[in-house]
Amino acid sequence: MATQQLRRNVLSLYKNLLKEVKAWPYYVERSERSIRGHMTSTIRSEFSKNKGQQNPQIIKELIENGENELKMIKELKNDKFYRKVS
Repeated sequence: MATQQLRRNVLSLYKNLLKEVKAWPYYVERSERSIRGHMTSTIRSEFSKNKGQQNPQIIKELIENGENELKMIKELKNDKFYRKVS
């Protein structure tokens, strides 16, 4: 995969993760800090930590891990346990 394509994939994953977290229910709290805030902070720190990675194989693995995390976030967000009950 070309370097530019990897870069596009990383940026797209980053945007999608933040978008999903933004849609996370606000009412779900985790000890004075919302889950959204915690997840956003974690996403930003993980991407920042790996910002200088140059190895394409490692970048592909990180993208795959991030896509799995995105899938989990979507599943949890739609889980009945986390949805507000009227």
